[in-house]
Amino acid sequence: AIAGITVGLTVVPQSMGFAALAGLTPEYGLYSSYIGCFLYIILGSCRQVTVGPVSLLSLLVFQTCGTEFPQCAIWIGFWSGVFQLLMAGLHLGVIVSFISEPVTVGFTAGAAITTMSAQIKNLLGMKVANGSGIVSIWKELFRHYDTVTTGDAVMGITSFLALLFLKRVKDFKAPEGRRKRFWKKCFWYVTVARNALIVVTTTIIAFIWSNPPFKLTGKVQSGLPAVAPPKFSLPAENYANGTDSTEMLDFWETWQKYSTAPLVAAIIAILQNVAISKAFGSGQSVDATQEMLTLGVTNVFGSFFSAIPSCGSFSRSAVNDASGVRTPMGGLFTGTLVLLSLAFLTPSFYYIPKASLAAVIISAVMT
Repeated sequence: AIAGITVGLTVVPQSMGFAALAGLTPEYGLYSSYIGCFLYIILGSCRQVTVGPVSLLSLLVFQTCGTEFPQCAIWIGFWSGVFQLLMAGLHLGVIVSFISEPVTVGFTAGAAITTMSAQIKNLLGMKVANGSGIVSIWKELFRHYDTVTTGDAVMGITSFLALLFLKRVKDFKAPEGRRKRFWKKCFWYVTVARNALIVVTTTIIAFIWSNPPFKLTGKVQSGLPAVAPPKFSLPAENYANGTDSTEMLDFWETWQKYSTAPLVAAIIAILQNVAISKAFGSGQSVDATQEMLTLGVTNVFGSFFSAIPSCGSFSRSAVNDASGVRTPMGGLFTGTLVLLSLAFLTPSFYYIPKASLAAVIISAVMT
């Protein structure tokens, strides 16, 4: 219970940031954060893994779909789940064992660098076009350096430095005496709940400040999404790009346009899930084929609840492990906390500064 609630305090702000990274409104991150938690209790093979939106899959969705195109993101999630189920049915988990550790490390480091680069503009409040790769992202950042907003930059950098400080609080020496164990536990809780502490603090500041000089998240849709199958035919153009075309692609035209994204998402998710299981699953029997099955069911089932592609998260799994999780049942408390947030806390999410969310994401991928 303690581990599940602790991870929940991390997943709520992180998932909102990952939704923004995918070019979607914050609620889609929350929609994607509870289905995997519940299903992993039944199907998962590593107790530390927490399934939900992650940075690299969010970037893939953005580069494929652009902004404000949730139907495309959900479509990718559904078909990536289908591919994962096919791989599990063919018992292809053995192939994962041939992936060397340097490849896994390089994959993880590349994802972290790309994610941090994509969040710099939000951290500093810059008006920059979204790049399609790390080189184009940094070209745009240097080209538009003069668009840095003082309010956002102060908020973002202060939040980031505070997160780095809070990360070290657990290493502080507790006062000697009978209450030493109590203080040590308090320091540890401050560290693992640092994301929630920063988001809550900056949200209160934004709420009290009548006209804050930094950008806010804005309105977040409350409640659960309507349960419906994903759309298998997508619009010919993304409406957010300034077109009002109602032309629809048929099933095969949709596949021709977006065909590679679901397969790439499926492979990335499997690699990340297995890498996390190997990192934290010492003494546990980690079955790569079972992980494929779990991710497949999660993404297919999640697409009916407006979830974007999901897999295990390194940072949240690390928090889960540090919290002393004993079984996958921790996911029950994490998922419940996300549902409660959707039901009761979304009005307050309006005041979350975008810069502090960017700081949370950058800090998370640095872990």
